[in-house]
Amino acid sequence: MGNIKELVEMRQRITKLEASETQHKHTADILQVQTEEALQASVRQWQSTFDAIEDLVAIIDKDYRVVRANQTMDKFFDGAKVLDAHCYELFHGTEEAIPSCPTYQTFRSGEATHAELCEQHLGGHWFDVFAYPIKDKDGTVQQVVHIVRDITERKKAGEELQASEEKYRQVVENANEAILVIQDMVIKFLNPKTIEILGYSKEEALRESEERAKAQYKGIPIPTYTWQRVDDDFVLIDHNDAAVAITHGKIADFVGIKASELYRDAPKIQEEIYRCFSEKASIEREMLYRFKSTGEEKYLAVKYAFVPPDLVLVHTEDITARKWAEAELRIKEQAIASSISGIVLVDLDGAIIYVNQAYLDIFAYSSAEEAIGHKMTEVAADKEIAQKLLTATQTKGWWKGEIRVPVRDGRTIDILLSTNLVRNEKGVPIAMMASVTDISERKQAEEQLNASLKEKEALLSEIHHRVKNNLQVISSLLRLQERDIEDEKYSEMFQDSRNRIRSMALIHEKLYRSENFANIDFAEYIKSLTSDLFRAYKGTGRIAFKMDIEEDVSLSIDTAIPCGLIINELVSNSLKHAFPEGREGEIGISIRSIEDELELVVSDNGVGMPQNLDIRKTESLGLHLVSILAEGQLHGEINLDRSEGTLFTIKFKETRDTVK
Repeated sequence: MGNIKELVEMRQRITKLEASETQHKHTADILQVQTEEALQASVRQWQSTFDAIEDLVAIIDKDYRVVRANQTMDKFFDGAKVLDAHCYELFHGTEEAIPSCPTYQTFRSGEATHAELCEQHLGGHWFDVFAYPIKDKDGTVQQVVHIVRDITERKKAGEELQASEEKYRQVVENANEAILVIQDMVIKFLNPKTIEILGYSKEEALRESEERAKAQYKGIPIPTYTWQRVDDDFVLIDHNDAAVAITHGKIADFVGIKASELYRDAPKIQEEIYRCFSEKASIEREMLYRFKSTGEEKYLAVKYAFVPPDLVLVHTEDITARKWAEAELRIKEQAIASSISGIVLVDLDGAIIYVNQAYLDIFAYSSAEEAIGHKMTEVAADKEIAQKLLTATQTKGWWKGEIRVPVRDGRTIDILLSTNLVRNEKGVPIAMMASVTDISERKQAEEQLNASLKEKEALLSEIHHRVKNNLQVISSLLRLQERDIEDEKYSEMFQDSRNRIRSMALIHEKLYRSENFANIDFAEYIKSLTSDLFRAYKGTGRIAFKMDIEEDVSLSIDTAIPCGLIINELVSNSLKHAFPEGREGEIGISIRSIEDELELVVSDNGVGMPQNLDIRKTESLGLHLVSILAEGQLHGEINLDRSEGTLFTIKFKETRDTVK
């Protein structure tokens, strides 16, 4: 019945295909995923296969009406109406379904059933009848595949065979040659001549053979239990070593127990043991079972096997790990299917074998069928880009980047693409996977932000430019006013004010000329500021200037302005007072970072300041301003060293955002 089972499986697949509108079903293993083309080929082949079967095949609905029949069945009933007829009328000649019919049993049990029936209604013929369920996604039986084979001739042959067997048994029993029958390494029969030659009694030979078979049984790696038919029940009479291991030795306590007692809460297991015995056929299924011996719950693959004359062997393979792996795989599949990133799986030849809904949405596919089974280079809007990405992935094993690509509805979008090779457990490439994120909105937002930023930078530059110009106007006004002042003391005060304004204007000039409006290159600023001061006080030539600025020190405008004013005051003071009567000397400025602080040092090797001068209480506006700026605005500390000329050290903190 191998072809029949394949037909049922094929019909099951076709039913799922017809019921599905847009959702593609994939197997857990990407290596066994079947393409849509294979399913469509199955649909085309199904009807021809169905009609070519020599057995009578019909599909029965819940009302026991024939909804489809093959040509063999039409010919068998010789013109009688088959479609829409009740199956029990056709086969049994009854007015309703009968309990002994496999189709009746399958509709109620949900399992495949089989029986041999003699139908007096059809001339007393014997039929081998099989029924296979067709279930919906919820597991409810909707239809049954009803398969019938006329075995009348076989039955007659069987009766003739029994007569023949009896005849030959007599021949074998009285033969002068040794004859024995061995099955599954166990002696099942030996004639008197064999006993005579071996020197064993029949009982000894059979016992030795059975002991050898029992040793093999004990060593089976799958837990196995032997049940024996006793009256109307079954009794556990033996088990193998694997059963001892899985129950931690407690299975021995259950030897001799009846199936009805052990499985009182699991009637399905009792039913299957009875069914295996009555049908003399193997039954296989998977189940979640709680062991009474240990209390553990495990997923088991159970196989019931009939052993004549009265035994049922139950093999229970622990598949818990596999079940958990399958559950984990389903979760991963669901996560991929529902991901907001587009996921596509491509075989090594470039054919698409899986896409999730996000991928379909991003690239404007109307359904998965438009992509699956086709070459990536065939369905991509830009075939050249697709080929380059496939080649890069196969060559390097991965690719990642942002690209601009056309999609199927004519739009062009920006995507973040990441590809990689999928490898099996041996590290051999078996497929390629890509993750796609539509970043078009982000790109548009970035472009708008960059445009807005450039606008603001231009505006800020203009502001600094105008502030610088306004300060220069003020400085020019002071210069004009200074021309009318004859008193040198007041003229000097105007010049000091102009220098202070110039120090601030210079900062704004550096900012509007800079590409970075947040920080100022302080070394460049000091060069310009001191150059102006040396010219203003005619210190060029006889007074040297030494600058030691730590590399890459940049200050924010809030720090640069007070620092600039401090340097302006101290350098101006040195140029005016440290080198009287044309004396030569040196003025130095250094800035360096010490841990989380900045240290500004302004020094000269001139005549120095009086020992009794307190810079915080002096009447000098410049020195008083230095004290206020250092302690009040920079929140730093100021120290004065008079040992060798004059050396001011100012330590202060600058925020991390403005120190590079």
